[in-house]
Amino acid sequence: MGLLVVGANGVLVKNPATTVVNTYASILRSARVELGLSLSTAARIAVPHAEDEADTDRVWG
Repeated sequence: MGLLVVGANGVLVKNPATTVVNTYASILRSARVELGLSLSTAARIAVPHAEDEADTDRVWG
């Protein structure tokens, strides 16, 4: 199974599976950005630094 397959009329056409793979790869890339899982978005996440233990209560609860 390759990038091209023989269509119904005997002519080579783009394999429909490649369209599905490309679509889901694009969705996965978008989800990684939205969830902050890519390196570029993870670098932009600002985490407040606590000075002492009392500040951690404000951050987490």
